[in-house]
Amino acid sequence: MLKFLLIGDRHNSENTPSSRIDDFALTCEQKDIEIMHIAKSHNVNAILHPGDFFTDSDKKLGNEFMGKIVNRWRSCGIPLIGIAGNHDLIGNNIDSLPSTTAGLLDSILGSINLFRIIKNEEVISFTDGNITVDITGTNFHKGMDRPENINDYVVSNKTADYHIHIVHGMLTSKSYGKLFRHTLIDQIANTQADITFCGHDHVGFGTINYKNKWFVNPGAVVRLSSAENELNRTVKVVLVTID
Repeated sequence: MLKFLLIGDRHNSENTPSSRIDDFALTCEQKDIEIMHIAKSHNVNAILHPGDFFTDSDKKLGNEFMGKIVNRWRSCGIPLIGIAGNHDLIGNNIDSLPSTTAGLLDSILGSINLFRIIKNEEVISFTDGNITVDITGTNFHKGMDRPENINDYVVSNKTADYHIHIVHGMLTSKSYGKLFRHTLIDQIANTQADITFCGHDHVGFGTINYKNKWFVNPGAVVRLSSAENELNRTVKVVLVTID
């Protein structure tokens, strides 16, 4: 049996969003502690995230703030694997990752396999000796959700028993016309991935089973605005059990 905990956009920041009245950094810390507790209590093999681990990619964060994040995830002891979202990059360019806060965390904890940003076309495998799960991802780029880049979401070659693909894109279950760029679940139904896990849309759509495949976006871990749909949603994570 293999288990994974899927969390939405994390958006760690030292600065409190204008629509919040709490100590946002402290709230983020409490969220992390709760996530780690869930992960440990269910003995998950890894925690997966769909990008935007930080809010500000190009701003220097305080040593104390970064130190707390590093120490929290180091002490957790469970691998945190994900991709880079638009907030983790400078100019939506994946080549900027080493110069960003997410890239810094990757360089510090990546060497001990506790924080990994998956490279495009990289495959990370987990096995319990009986079943194998491959994990891949597509990092954000400026052409995300354009029709010519539909394959950002599509796994064409499944090589393990199960496959989880992570994308930081605006995947939706219904059309929004020309209001903003997005990709419909129906458009990527031919993917070979058993689970397509997305972020970017902070409200999310939960879990949808379509043509015997799962499409998941639990929504961001924190609320960054006071929009009605943000205030009315339940913040959640998703536990995946494969047996």
